[in-house]
Amino acid sequence: MSTSQDIKDVIAADSSIMTALTGGLYTFDETGYMGISFTNTPAAYSGPTLLPCAVVKARAEIPTSEIKDMGQKVTSYVQYVEVWLYDVLTTETIEEVIALLYNLLHEEKPFEGVWCTWDSTEHGLEARELSGAMFSKMTFKLQGLK
Repeated sequence: MSTSQDIKDVIAADSSIMTALTGGLYTFDETGYMGISFTNTPAAYSGPTLLPCAVVKARAEIPTSEIKDMGQKVTSYVQYVEVWLYDVLTTETIEEVIALLYNLLHEEKPFEGVWCTWDSTEHGLEARELSGAMFSKMTFKLQGLK
C-alpha cells in the first residue's frame, strides 16, 4: 500500500470527517494529475455543483541523519503528506474538516512506525480549474525509519 492510501484509510475511518466530505475522499493515485473532475471523481459532484471533498497526496520520502545504523541499514526519513480540501460554496465545511484532521493526525502514530505532526495549512485559495471552488491545503510531516 502507498502512504497516500494509508492516510486515506485513517481519515476514512473517522465518521465525522466522512460525514462532512459528502463529495468523497480520494488519493492522488485515484484522481491522477487532472485532479477532481466529472470524469475522474463523479461522486464529488451533485449535478454541476462540486461537493465538499478531499484529495490525499504523499510527497517522496526524504532521508534524514537523525537516526542511521549502517550495519542494520536503517535510516530515518521524513515524508510530507498534503490533504487538499475543496468546496464550491463556502469555506465553513473546509474549516470544520481542518479542525477534525488536526485532532485526528497531529502528534499521533497513524500507522505502525510512523509519527505524524501538523506542518502547515493554506486557507481560502481559489481553484480556478474547478470554476472558482475554494480550497485549502493541510500538510502533515511523517517521520519514520526505513
